[in-house]
Amino acid sequence: MENLRAVGEALRRKVGTDVAFKLVRTRVFLRTGVDLGEVRKEQDSDPALVAKVLTALRDCGHRLD
Repeated sequence: MENLRAVGEALRRKVGTDVAFKLVRTRVFLRTGVDLGEVRKEQDSDPALVAKVLTALRDCGHRLD
């Protein structure tokens, strides 16, 4: 994935509901400091953060790549 907004959109499609997205989004935020629902501009294209978020998602059972 090229940026965090793309990660957030892919996660939303995968989990299917807003409630599930919010739950996973909170877990990712607690582990990485990234809010996939409101990605900050300075974070969006940072490859290290994208990798960190994808790893956190994988650890939570939500493989996107």
